[in-house]
Amino acid sequence: MPRTSTCAICSWATIAPLPPDNVFNTLMNPTPTPVTEPAAPTLCQPCAGIQPNWRRTPGHAELVQKNNRKAQGKRGLITITRYACDHCGAVWDYANDKADPHAGWSLVGFVNAA
Repeated sequence: MPRTSTCAICSWATIAPLPPDNVFNTLMNPTPTPVTEPAAPTLCQPCAGIQPNWRRTPGHAELVQKNNRKAQGKRGLITITRYACDHCGAVWDYANDKADPHAGWSLVGFVNAA
């Protein structure tokens, strides 16, 4: 026998059956949709292969040179060149300091990272 409900206005029994309990509970008490953080940017395979903090290590073909600047190094001015990866958006600085073997590539961030 189908379940019936009583009209809230006139106290008469309605003809339409009630939905099953699980549908009613889902409609009346929906579970909140979990809020997910946007995925953190990840390095592409060529960028992941770059050895940071080591001078004279190669970059890869999809790195595009952006600009360069001079900065004070251990023994004078050094050139720091900024690169951006066209594939994953990684931004790299390459410090060309002949006096420091641990100069070289350093990951700065990602293009359009929030």
